[in-house]
Amino acid sequence: MTRVEYLLLTIPILIVNVFILFFLWFVLIKNGKKAINLVIFFILIDLFIPLVIMFPFAMSDSNFLSLGSNIYIIKDYIVKSFFISNIGILFTFLSYLFSGYLIRSVMEKKNMRKKIFLCIGYFKLIGVICLTSLLLFLFLNSWDVTMDLRKMSFENTMSRPFLNIFTTLAGVLSTFSLIMMFTKKKMKLWVALLFIVVNIFLLLSGSRARFLYPLLYYCIVVILSVRKHNKFYKLFGLGVVFTVIAIILLAIRKLSLQYTNITVIVQQILYGNTFSDIRDFGLVLRFWENSDLPFLFGKSYVAALLSFIPSSVLPLRNSFSFYYQNVRVVFSDVIYHPGFRTGFFGEPYFNFGFWGVVVVGLLLGCMYRFISIKENQILLNVSLKKYEKQLLLFQLIIVHNLFVSILLITASAYSFFLIVGTILIYRYIINVLNLSNV
Repeated sequence: MTRVEYLLLTIPILIVNVFILFFLWFVLIKNGKKAINLVIFFILIDLFIPLVIMFPFAMSDSNFLSLGSNIYIIKDYIVKSFFISNIGILFTFLSYLFSGYLIRSVMEKKNMRKKIFLCIGYFKLIGVICLTSLLLFLFLNSWDVTMDLRKMSFENTMSRPFLNIFTTLAGVLSTFSLIMMFTKKKMKLWVALLFIVVNIFLLLSGSRARFLYPLLYYCIVVILSVRKHNKFYKLFGLGVVFTVIAIILLAIRKLSLQYTNITVIVQQILYGNTFSDIRDFGLVLRFWENSDLPFLFGKSYVAALLSFIPSSVLPLRNSFSFYYQNVRVVFSDVIYHPGFRTGFFGEPYFNFGFWGVVVVGLLLGCMYRFISIKENQILLNVSLKKYEKQLLLFQLIIVHNLFVSILLITASAYSFFLIVGTILIYRYIINVLNLSNV
């Protein structure tokens, strides 16, 4: 099919998707008297900003800034990736709208109560694991520290698992620390010191998202838990602040003052690699369809299930990994590259085609509905203390991220096993020692 044919097919689906989003938002504003909830937040950052709003910018020749001449040969495929993504978004919305009864029935059957696993004991456990992993990573790299620890981990593959453990747990520690520091009257100095240490090294990790997302999650949790903060102007201000911080971090990492120029800043946001999902989906799609690579047929999900085993020990993981494959198909040889982001529906498509997109969309919609129901239960429970509400809301964010890591973006599947594993270890410890969950 041609670019125009794909675009004509996409337009009516896009109109339906936009209508549903605004309908959900209107109902929230009218009935809830608030500007946002977790589901709208996730829909925006997961789907609409990277896969819909960025589409016209992904088609611009200005992407020469990031892709060079490749931008001129992938535009047809960007349109196709836009079509595929909108199919996924449509089935996500349909699932969300019609799965309420099913999700409530399952929750009642499983007796899902409001349990807080994010407690001081768990906080101490992952704090010890996190700092130990950081020390081991630094030891294996001769105590060398740079502005891009991720690149160091690619050069020294033995140290990579320890950096992955640190960055995953440090993100949880960062948000958790902020919640405890600003809701608990008596908070020990070590919590503040731990927050500072983990954020310094998250800043040096080579990924702005690793540093910024935990801070953003805390802000969202506060906005949701305190009704007077849930205003549009505060959300807009929050977006501006985090965008400015992201650009500052980029300027520091590039060691160039050109990133303080407003024109360069706009170019980096629109045509750089910050919101490049739909463009990168098209890039990988173009080279994939022009190669002899078939669909993966679930291989990347097998690699995800084996992600707790370091690739240096099990090389098979790399050959099955979607992110290894999408770099290899674009470049003749695999070089240092973290992989191309293809959005929430890229990996399902390259595994099972449109069937994968439909199934993942249905599952994603069910997950959003579960979060919506749990969020309402938390916010309407007047018996919960402020810090309990914030911790429970943060737990829902973690549930979302675990779902994404094991099913949608399996490059981070190790984080699923790490978080779930540490929770099980903590539960085992308190049961064996007969301790209270504090």
